[in-house]
Amino acid sequence: MSLAALLILPLFILYDVASDTWSGPLAGIPTGVWYTAAVADGNKILLIGGTSSIDALTNLIQVYDVESNSWSNYSKTLPFAISGVAAGKLGNDLIVGQRQFVKFF
Repeated sequence: MSLAALLILPLFILYDVASDTWSGPLAGIPTGVWYTAAVADGNKILLIGGTSSIDALTNLIQVYDVESNSWSNYSKTLPFAISGVAAGKLGNDLIVGQRQFVKFF
């Protein structure tokens, strides 16, 4: 398969621990990404940054609302496009980090 044929298939499913069952698929994400971070925030899941296509990083924060089974973009974006993300929520703060590549040649 050539890289030009690579597709991102944004599929999300839900696992219910209490009933030990899977359901879905859930609502499709507006911008499919990989190398993103997922952070729980109450009844919402934030997907932070990521790669949306070959060498195309994004600065989006996408929000999945569990109760309404819908996606939206957060009102703010990251100050720069980011991929290979690590993130966490501490109180009202969202902490975001990124991997760095170092070339040794």
